[in-house]
Amino acid sequence: MKNATQNRTQATASLLLLLLLTAVSVSCGNGGETGTPTSTDTSPLSNTATANTEEHINWESSGLPQVDYDGRAFNILSADIPDRSHSWKLVDTEETNGDELNDAIFTRNAKIEELYNISIGVEYTTDNVSKFRQLILSGDDSYSVYYNFINKLFTLSLEGVFCNFHDMPYINMEADWWDQQMIADLTVDDSLYILTGDINPHLNTKSFVIIFNKDMCDALDLEMPYETVLEGNWTLDVLKQYVSDINSDLNGDGKMDWNDRWGFLSEKANSYIMYFSGGGRVTQQNADGKWEISFDSDKNVTLAQKSLEITADVTTTLLADDYAAQNSWSAVSSWYSAGGALMRSTALEPIPRDYRSLDVNFGVLPYPKMDDTQASYVTLVGEGYVFAVPITADEEFTGLILEALAVESVETVTPAFYDRCLNGKALRDEESEDMLDIIFASKTFDIGLTNNDIGFLNTMSNLAVKGDTNAASAFASILSKAETAIEDMYDSFAAIE
Repeated sequence: MKNATQNRTQATASLLLLLLLTAVSVSCGNGGETGTPTSTDTSPLSNTATANTEEHINWESSGLPQVDYDGRAFNILSADIPDRSHSWKLVDTEETNGDELNDAIFTRNAKIEELYNISIGVEYTTDNVSKFRQLILSGDDSYSVYYNFINKLFTLSLEGVFCNFHDMPYINMEADWWDQQMIADLTVDDSLYILTGDINPHLNTKSFVIIFNKDMCDALDLEMPYETVLEGNWTLDVLKQYVSDINSDLNGDGKMDWNDRWGFLSEKANSYIMYFSGGGRVTQQNADGKWEISFDSDKNVTLAQKSLEITADVTTTLLADDYAAQNSWSAVSSWYSAGGALMRSTALEPIPRDYRSLDVNFGVLPYPKMDDTQASYVTLVGEGYVFAVPITADEEFTGLILEALAVESVETVTPAFYDRCLNGKALRDEESEDMLDIIFASKTFDIGLTNNDIGFLNTMSNLAVKGDTNAASAFASILSKAETAIEDMYDSFAAIE
């Protein structure tokens, strides 16, 4: 198992005096025991917080107890991350390397290691879900935390193998350093078995957006869409107007393909992303607070059809899936940057991964509303990495360290994420930074996507690939299965003691 603690020794030397002083301060206030928590208060920001709490959000302001764990290992079992230069995916790094986010993660972990006398280590595995299940069922307690894609962990949670974050010691589920929208959208009967927030930014890079080529807008005498967004008038119809009449058979071979210019570079996922941005839902809560299937309503069927029409419109839209499968998604970014299309639907992740180094003058926009009567923009979040705590873990130890890492991330990891991946380094203008505020404030999740058994995601994707816009028939064909999946989900969670 990789353990970065030894590599952190020199980097943490400058923190030592501060941490020792902090330890003295904490021990003077609580009796100074070590080895067990010095407080039973599991609400980090309590009424006894000092004025420093108003100025900074970090471990010092949290009110968390300091514990000497005598070198105990805090082991994380992670899905494999082949390219670990993508620091926004990482929860631990081996050394500083000048990358702002990498170094922030390194320094945060070093501080928490020093405060609690622990070692933080990550092991990567390709056979992740099977290995997670096997380890838990065998009673293996080697790992405090599992780290994997949201869909995989949510679906695995139905087997009763993870701890409920709502019940975990020290985890403050009302704190802003945990993703409050995720908590609201994915909690089932006061149970939630997956979680993320400031502790790791990867899920934010899976927020879906529209990017546009600003130079192409100028050349085609089109207005920049920013003001339209701010006025609340950025809708599906307005997007369609922008991308219409852009297609051009540049090589004159009588067919439109990757050698030509397109209005809209998209992907099959656009069908359900646009559905959500227009206010569609797969599930919604009823009057009793229970989640139930909602995609079969007249409004949602109409919205799905409209989303599919745009996704499958060969007069404006090129789907990137096959090209990406044959090459890579980074190759798709390069093609777009060379002037291949006016607009592109994408997750945010290609911005730090690809566009940071590509020569293209682009802007970022939220996904459009269905129409201008829609109250606000909606940003669907895709399949990023989240955390789960196996039932074999020590809940008190794991909860305390997770909470400490999360609160310490607010002024370290999160600002570095913005700096490294977005503002000032990858984005090209201040207007796009304003758009990010709208995008992150409008995030949404849906159990209908995170629960793989419901089948909505595959249904919409398959329709898009076939160019089929008959959402009503497709929804009717999966309705019974989806309703059964919701019932089974409730039965599974109710059976968890």
